[in-house]
Amino acid sequence: MHSNRMNALIAVTRGVVCAAICTLAGMLIMGLAAGYTGITDSTIQVLNQVLKLTSAIAGAFVAVRPGGDKGLIKGALVGAAYMVIGLASVGALIEAGLNWQNVLAEIAVSTAVGAAAGVLTANLPARKRRAAKSE
Repeated sequence: MHSNRMNALIAVTRGVVCAAICTLAGMLIMGLAAGYTGITDSTIQVLNQVLKLTSAIAGAFVAVRPGGDKGLIKGALVGAAYMVIGLASVGALIEAGLNWQNVLAEIAVSTAVGAAAGVLTANLPARKRRAAKSE
């Protein structure tokens, strides 16, 4: 049983790292787009929200994997941990106070999206592994 918990923790950690990498890549692309186009601040805010939710979905997919187990729990943990770490990082960088109502809403939405993505991913058919080539 200890091994199952460790494997689940590793899977969730892998999912959070994947979500963070997706966010960083998306932020880089949005930054380049903002520098070379006439994107408005309101458009960037919308794209930022879409990026966060897409990253939570990608992280849940990596953590659960098609045909996996405990999709609801793993997905929810990925969504919540990803958002808490992200918001804590932003909070450390800005000096203005955070609106706690918005912070809690973002964590709740990310948790729900991660949970839904985890459930959907767990219900996808598992990939068939290739047989090792014998020489």
